[in-house]
Amino acid sequence: MGVIYNAAVKIGKACAPRWYKFTRRLDYKFIGEDIGAGNNIQFRGSVIDHNGFHYSIPYAARSIVRTDPRDGSQVKYSVTNISTSMQKWVDVEIASNKKIYASPHAATGILSIDTKDPDNVVVDTVHVGYGLQARGIALADNGDGTGKGYLTTYSGSPVVRRFKFTNDDKDKYLSHINYSYPYELDPYYNYRNTIKYGSQSVAEYDCKTRPFLYRSFWGAVNGGNGTIYGIPYGSAFVMTIDTKTDKIDFLTDYPLSGNAAFNDKPYMFYNLAGKSPQWGKYRGGVLASNGCIYSFGTHARSVLKIDTSNNSVSEIPYPQEVIDDMVNGQTPALSASVGYRSSSFFSYEGPDGNIYNTFWQVQKQLSIDPTTDTITFKDVSDVINKETTGANVMYYTSASTDNNATYMAPGVANQILKINYSGYDQEEYPEVTPVVTETPTPTPSASIVQPSTTPSTSTCIDPSTTPSASKHFCPSSTPSSSIITTPTTCVQPSQTPFPTYTSCATCTPCISQSITPTPSISCSTTPTPSSTPSPSQSISAYPSPTPSISDYPSPTPTPPVTPSLSAVPTKPVKKKKKSFIEKLIEWLKDLFS
Repeated sequence: MGVIYNAAVKIGKACAPRWYKFTRRLDYKFIGEDIGAGNNIQFRGSVIDHNGFHYSIPYAARSIVRTDPRDGSQVKYSVTNISTSMQKWVDVEIASNKKIYASPHAATGILSIDTKDPDNVVVDTVHVGYGLQARGIALADNGDGTGKGYLTTYSGSPVVRRFKFTNDDKDKYLSHINYSYPYELDPYYNYRNTIKYGSQSVAEYDCKTRPFLYRSFWGAVNGGNGTIYGIPYGSAFVMTIDTKTDKIDFLTDYPLSGNAAFNDKPYMFYNLAGKSPQWGKYRGGVLASNGCIYSFGTHARSVLKIDTSNNSVSEIPYPQEVIDDMVNGQTPALSASVGYRSSSFFSYEGPDGNIYNTFWQVQKQLSIDPTTDTITFKDVSDVINKETTGANVMYYTSASTDNNATYMAPGVANQILKINYSGYDQEEYPEVTPVVTETPTPTPSASIVQPSTTPSTSTCIDPSTTPSASKHFCPSSTPSSSIITTPTTCVQPSQTPFPTYTSCATCTPCISQSITPTPSISCSTTPTPSSTPSPSQSISAYPSPTPSISDYPSPTPTPPVTPSLSAVPTKPVKKKKKSFIEKLIEWLKDLFS
């Protein structure tokens, strides 16, 4: 099954969600002084307080930087008396007591910034000790200056950290919550557990040397429904934390793939720990106006969507052009399962209600409209480059929005980036006309199980005139929180079929594909197949072209070349005896014609 899964991702592309060229015109401007310092990642947090000041939260930087967006003036608050680590804090929230809290990665406590008096900002910590390894924070705020904070961890122990905040400067660290990660339900773990590495499996080796790889989380979001959602980075599942009972659970009905093939090598091969779409899925997230949480993929080639109304989870595939940028520089043989550049560090909500990415390694502004799940993108290489930002990669980390502008805290970039939203530019970024494709009845394959012989009609838009080499999930029009045993658009590397990936997007499920007739390159050894065929995605080596009924052409796969008898050159009838040289010349002509 693992080979089939990798092959499906390599050569198959199911019906993709709608996406267009970026139509909103954004104005980019750098504000404040140069607060960068070489190649270190300076800040990993961005927040705006009740006075309208923007705070950049230090990671390697030695100071908190407060910027006044009105005039670009800046004030620095040193944190060297609190922490000298180069990995201080990651992710930040502001509470109703007008304090800013940031989760500690290697700092000795939770950062606390009291902003009640803008002329007397107090910087402190909720001291809890060293090595929390937290990279996500969400608040269960009562709205009266009191509440609890929850911190998800990237590495370290399998726990969720907690603290209590108050109005009277008596913030207190609470005991952490332990959890057990469901390895047995993780499809990536199970697949790698079938691959031998010496006397053990690759998965066993992973867990002995880097035990957190499969259970890491980066970011946390309050869903507004009494539940905190942990954003999966290495985990295959979204974590849920009940803020009333503090019970931790996992949405195991919706295993995540990162929209990429599985790799069967130990984590140190190809720098898998840093570039695997499964171990670098998503960071941070935003609760949108429709009640869904969105997170742009890091190395995952999709947008994570969590519907808080029913706890259903889906992955909305990136346009192929974005995926191409993410794997550009990776060897073709590995590009299906190993990334090269990540598309986003965190996600943020713009003043228009759309969710955007923060620029990290790919020079593209991505956006998703929560009303339609439409993904848009534009090239911003003229805005973020070495000449303008002082950085080649890792440009910006976190962002926050106030009124009609967004402010990005720099990673390796030198200055804060301000983005103004000023309407639409139809000429420079024209909207692509949707393509309505009608999927013909699949042609049975001799080696692949067909999920259905009934044709389906799709209203999804094909993102490219070139057939894609990536796997896409067609989101369901009706999210479901229960396991669905109908064939899915993803062939999981497991003997047991996994549930259908669903989404709030309006798109009729289909199994239509545009397939490049190129032999797949499997990154895995072949596991023993099940004697009972599992529901799988139909893959035809030479699909028939999908008709388009719009002016925007659909990709037309190249048909197989079948040798024809009439095309075979024949020798002329010999009319006279020829010399050896003449015979040799004619033979060579026949051979290479």
